[in-house]
Amino acid sequence: MKIIEEKPVTIATARKLLRERKREAEEKGEILEPYQLKALEYVEEFSKIKDAEKAEELVDKLVKEAKLSREVAVQLINCLPEHEEELRPFLSQEDFLFAPDREKRVRKIMEILREARREG
Repeated sequence: MKIIEEKPVTIATARKLLRERKREAEEKGEILEPYQLKALEYVEEFSKIKDAEKAEELVDKLVKEAKLSREVAVQLINCLPEHEEELRPFLSQEDFLFAPDREKRVRKIMEILREARREG
C-alpha cells in the first residue's frame, strides 16, 4: 500500500473510507485485512457523526470560526464534548489559555459542537 496523503480525519471519514475499501474488495472477491476489519468495527460502533461530509464541514467550521488547528478540530468532532470543562484537555494543545478572545472562541466551539450533536 502506498501513502498518498497524510492528515487527521474524523471517525466518520475513516468509516466512509473503510466502507468504500470493503465494497471494492468484495467486488474483486477479496476480503479486508484483519486490521481493516477491526478498524471498521470500531468506527461503526464509535462514530458519533455518521455523515463524513458533514463531519468535515464541522471540522472546517471549527478551524475557520474558532481558530483551532485541524488536529484539535478533528478530536473535538470525534468526541463531541458537551460541557466547556470537557474542552480543557483539547484546548491545552493550543495557545489558547492566554488568548484575548478565549471566551468568544469557547462559545463558538460550543455552538458548533451543539450543532454537530443535533445533526449526529
